[in-house]
Amino acid sequence: MKRFLTAITLAAPLALAAAASAQQAEKAPLVVAVVDGGKLTQTAKAMKSAQEEAEKLAKRFDADFTGEQKKLQGEYQQLEKDRLKITGQEYDQRLQRLNARFAEVRRTAQIRQEQMARAVRVVQLQFRNEVVKVIQAMAVESGYTLVIEKSALLHAAAALDITDKVLERLDKSQVQVKFEFPPKAEPGAPEAPATPAAPDKKPPAAPAPKKTN
Repeated sequence: MKRFLTAITLAAPLALAAAASAQQAEKAPLVVAVVDGGKLTQTAKAMKSAQEEAEKLAKRFDADFTGEQKKLQGEYQQLEKDRLKITGQEYDQRLQRLNARFAEVRRTAQIRQEQMARAVRVVQLQFRNEVVKVIQAMAVESGYTLVIEKSALLHAAAALDITDKVLERLDKSQVQVKFEFPPKAEPGAPEAPATPAAPDKKPPAAPAPKKTN
């Protein structure tokens, strides 16, 4: 779960016009700049702080799930040991209760992972908005008529890359993005109910004894 905050991709191509009239824009020479959105996400102080919060919470959830899983595995094993001492009806009842608890633990883990994914998307959108603001300001100051995300290009001269300048501006302005859990609705989207979603990687399921007569 350490990969909750993946590299953000800015709108590609990300075209930002300087503050000028349409006539001025037509006469202005094309001045292109390139920004590496992935590098900004990985190195900006604001995103590092958000990632630390996300990883801390993810580790806690992992520990919770692992602990519950081990506990249930122990109870499944104990049920098998008690099998010859109890009636078939009691065995079936205990097995059903264990299976129901295990299903609930899995469901809780899935809901948390879906919520974590939504919380990360909110952080990414917050960061992207801040990056766009900084780039727009720099475009006006430096006369850039077109700013393109690096991932949208096959090749660009190194001199066109303004990523480090954008990063410096972001860090100096102390831009903040906040990781919140449970997440709020994503900007522009209605609040969605927390429903189970299959995680990318599931911990191995506790083996449930098969019912035999």
